[in-house]
Amino acid sequence: MPSTPKKRKKNFASFNTTEAFKQLNLKELSLWQVDYNPVAPSSFFQERWARLQCFDLQKYEESKKIVIDAICEEAIQPYKKLKIWKGAALCLKVGCWIVSQLPQRLGH
Repeated sequence: MPSTPKKRKKNFASFNTTEAFKQLNLKELSLWQVDYNPVAPSSFFQERWARLQCFDLQKYEESKKIVIDAICEEAIQPYKKLKIWKGAALCLKVGCWIVSQLPQRLGH
């Protein structure tokens, strides 16, 4: 008996805003007002940033990931129970994606 081919889940990057809103049953997004106190970059981050300047940090996706990683490393330092999972799979009914930066609390 021939099997019915499984419907392939859509890649996250292929969703446009209209399709994403429809899948999530949204009509509009609400802007958040976040109160924060800026934190000066550490000397470690400043040195790393200086060393990263040998890369083209604007044109290519892989280079941009290096910047994101450096910023995440810096931002997560005060939070010892927070871990960032790179490449974690996020699967919903409408699709599966590899999450570039997925925070997860440890010990919970």
